[in-house]
Amino acid sequence: MPEEYVEPMKALIINGSARKNGNTAALLERVRMKFKKVSIDVEWINLVDLKIEDCRGCLACKKNDRCEIDDDMQTIYEKIQEADFIVLGSPVYMGAETGRAKSFVDRLYAFLRFAEKKGVFESNLKKGKKAIVVFSCGLKDGDIVYNHLNVRYFNTFVRLLGCDDMRSFIIPSFYLVEKNKGSHDSHPLKQFLDETSRFIGVS
Repeated sequence: MPEEYVEPMKALIINGSARKNGNTAALLERVRMKFKKVSIDVEWINLVDLKIEDCRGCLACKKNDRCEIDDDMQTIYEKIQEADFIVLGSPVYMGAETGRAKSFVDRLYAFLRFAEKKGVFESNLKKGKKAIVVFSCGLKDGDIVYNHLNVRYFNTFVRLLGCDDMRSFIIPSFYLVEKNKGSHDSHPLKQFLDETSRFIGVS
């Protein structure tokens, strides 16, 4: 009997930085290499290359189960539905993600439908997804100062969108400099690399 074909898992990496080869891309590249080690197909999207409008709050997606804005987000919706891993990266500007990353996340509102109970949403996303969010920042203690981003994105991807699990990291650019990389257990970059490996299943 021939072995049954099993479609490879898919990961979608989304770079929310205006710099295609900046610190955020460097961190996302590390994630991409880990996916490759376990033969997970990877697609990389730079939001700076796309036309993505802001959410208009029109609620059309609640009536028709789709966003009515005709821009590049329509293609990304399909890719998100098919992905097993959703990876989002952004630098931290003025205490938050970039404007283009925020616009992208706001448009994920189209995956939510109103539940019977007022104020409660249900997700249209396929089950079984996992998410990774990574932020680069300029502050040496940014992993502490900007911890509110970890809380907010857990709420977005797990509680709202219904991902099975997620990990989020804030990496000060200080640790991306070769002489500062180190190997101490509390090192934010090392924690990011180790935890991401476990999360993806890299031995």
